[in-house]
Amino acid sequence: MAILETFYILCRKFTWKIAKKKVNALKESHIIQIEPINNLINRASQLKCQRPIAIADCLTIALAESINGKAIFYHKVKELEKAMENELFDVELIFFDEYVNENS
Repeated sequence: MAILETFYILCRKFTWKIAKKKVNALKESHIIQIEPINNLINRASQLKCQRPIAIADCLTIALAESINGKAIFYHKVKELEKAMENELFDVELIFFDEYVNENS
């Protein structure tokens, strides 16, 4: 799901051809790990049922849980921020824009 979102964002900013090239380069770099989505559907559905956050965010959190990693987002959206205030997640949530701002 994160790959789909990455394609979408890059395609809007550039073109489909550039988005495809950049995503393929990212996948081939092995910086990211791609997990089959069917392993994440149940947990992502449970998160979506419990919290009013985007399904892509639920899948990102479910993936982070499945690999004992951290859920990384570009920035904190209102719905996710509110969900974080109301209930803790089982993984650490990191927001790229906050990280960049702290380290610049």
